Amino acid sequence: MEIVMEHATKYIRKAAVLTDISCHLYGGRVYGLQGVNGCGKTMLLRLMAGLIRPTTGSVVLNGKELGKAMDFPPSLGLLLENPAFLPYCTGLQNLIYLSQLKGNVGTVQLRQVLADVGLSADDKRSFKKYSLGMKQRLGIAAAIMEQPELLLLDEPTNALDTDGVAQICQLIRRERERGALVVVRRCCGRCPIRYSPYPAVGWKRRRRHERKADRMSVRRAGCAGHTLVLALHDLECSLF
Repeated sequence: MEIVMEHATKYIRKAAVLTDISCHLYGGRVYGLQGVNGCGKTMLLRLMAGLIRPTTGSVVLNGKELGKAMDFPPSLGLLLENPAFLPYCTGLQNLIYLSQLKGNVGTVQLRQVLADVGLSADDKRSFKKYSLGMKQRLGIAAAIMEQPELLLLDEPTNALDTDGVAQICQLIRRERERGALVVVRRCCGRCPIRYSPYPAVGWKRRRRHERKADRMSVRRAGCAGHTLVLALHDLECSLF
């Protein structure tokens, strides 16, 4: 899997939500997405997933441009904020219904995926009765169950306890070792992830004459008070 973004910009109601993004991402790696609230992290994940189209520029996956050669990535696992499922079905039932869309995942595999994220396939509680942490785990299970080539995770450790955070980090490591291209929106402070000091790409909503100063601030990995709006880093983690 390979993603190439060239000068991708997105306007919504004449407001720029993403500006001049260019990057080159490869399979078998984990990338961390970090930035202040409202800077466009979730919007960028939506762009990679094909849920929105760039106003200008391009997003190319394995040589094919999203929105032209294909509508969506053919092998995608996606976790966005507040994953939604059928409220009166169990976790296993929800995954079975999702798997039937493509028909390439059996019940035995689904039961194992649930165990991998810390849920029981034999739990008879409906999704409606799940805790926030259990709902998050089910969302992660749905994202990884088909072993996608591209895995996009929006704050996957939300609502998880310390053991849950470590468990999800191990799953991300497994996905990387399998060869998936993984992009993770900033994890919680308890996650044992540290960002490398040199981001793979940075972008900002600044005037042209400020770009030189911005490039320097991008290297400081998004610390409070810097001019960096959004940065994409290679992730380093003791569990990865």
